[in-house]
Amino acid sequence: VKLVDQLHFANGLELTYDGDSLLVAETSNYRIMQYNIASKKLGVFLEHMPCIPDNIKRNPNDQTYLIGCG
Repeated sequence: VKLVDQLHFANGLELTYDGDSLLVAETSNYRIMQYNIASKKLGVFLEHMPCIPDNIKRNPNDQTYLIGCG
């Protein structure tokens, strides 16, 4: 299912802890995008990363996210 068109090299997807949004690692733009499922809006979750984001996963021990860097 296609949700948005504006992503550049999406490389990782994870559901937020509250289940309201999807987080997408956008490799080409060095940022993590957030897609709100209810409102169908796309926004920036984290930008200006010092590395290329390569995947994203929820940390099973707390409410943080693990982002691989390339």
